Amino acid sequence: RPLYGVEVDYRNGFAFLGDVRELVYANPAEYGWEVPGDYNTLVGRAPWIEGPWVTKHNGKYYLQYAGPGTEFKSYADAVYLSEFPLGPFMLQKHNPAMYKPEGFAAGAGHGSSFADAYGNFWHIGTMTISQKHMFERRLGMFPVFLDEDGTYYTITKYGDYPYIVPAGKIHSFENVFSGWMLLTYNKPVVVSSSVDSLPVCNMTDEDIRTYWAAASGDAGEYGIVDMGDFFDVYALQVNFAEHNALIRGSQKGACQRFTVEYSLDGNTWEMLEDRSDNNTDNSHVYMQLEEKVLCRYLKISNIEVSGGHFALSGFRAFGKGAGPLPGRITRFLAQRNLLDKRSVTLSWSKADHATGYNISYGTERNKLYLNHMVYSDTTLVINSLNSNLDYYFTIESFNENGITPNQQIVKDFE
Repeated sequence: RPLYGVEVDYRNGFAFLGDVRELVYANPAEYGWEVPGDYNTLVGRAPWIEGPWVTKHNGKYYLQYAGPGTEFKSYADAVYLSEFPLGPFMLQKHNPAMYKPEGFAAGAGHGSSFADAYGNFWHIGTMTISQKHMFERRLGMFPVFLDEDGTYYTITKYGDYPYIVPAGKIHSFENVFSGWMLLTYNKPVVVSSSVDSLPVCNMTDEDIRTYWAAASGDAGEYGIVDMGDFFDVYALQVNFAEHNALIRGSQKGACQRFTVEYSLDGNTWEMLEDRSDNNTDNSHVYMQLEEKVLCRYLKISNIEVSGGHFALSGFRAFGKGAGPLPGRITRFLAQRNLLDKRSVTLSWSKADHATGYNISYGTERNKLYLNHMVYSDTTLVINSLNSNLDYYFTIESFNENGITPNQQIVKDFE
């Protein structure tokens, strides 16, 4: 079914004024972002087109809608434009406008946009876990920009890393990105105990859908991450996984209590964050330090969980290293699938010292608004393209010490 619209009388119980109109139909045969699946590969399955939201700006109505389904990492919002609130609507060239298919948590669909006190636009979308239940989700918030042509787009680049809450008008990604890099990806961890099927490597694999669980929820269960070198740590994020928790909904008194310590040698420890008196029920605890701390080891110790086992989907540290930046990528290729132009295969040369790569792309050379993060791999298939348009791509490498940009832009049609 399509998305519908109708004028209503909000003074009279939202009674309809006029006829209900059909506004937008799904078209997964041409628009890859509407094809279901984490990676838009379930081509024989109908999408869910849902969650409409309209923003009016400079006389234009931006109709945002979600697809292909809330349980998928590909869940995104696309945009149609009109000069009138009930259409006719035309598809914006840049789409999906809100899209985050990879990273620690993926998804940006079924959202809404709003303006803050400084006139900055933000988009709040749902991010999938969908392991214990299809609707197991979290919320993500990303900056929205409108370019000189009125194109409506979000930036989700490094969207799992710390952003700065602005105190004024922002104009680009650089105005909100802290520059603090992830320090714990795939780093070794020593723990007090483990459930056999939920190993310790899940704590640092940058995937919210996997987690480590201790054998109990008792006080004293712990995990120690060896970052492998000395880093300036600016912020931490502890992500609890609620293994075997039986609480349903909010419950008075539920909380997570823990401590985080740091060490230079793994033997002598200093307190970094003491949450032993915490009284809040927060599954994802972000802690920005008042002052940076130089260390190599981080230890989290359980005091109390709200139910079940002490379990973490991510014990994440952010900051800066003093080592070499990643090398520059020397070869970058884009090959469009001529039998299905919703799909493109990207490949590139491995960069020295790189932890991962960020691909930026779009339908115009100067509008590379879409982003896709990759850890370790040097190939990527993107199935979310508009089959009617050509695309441009660029790539940068990153590690704990920073980002190395790449000036090369490749075209999928060359």
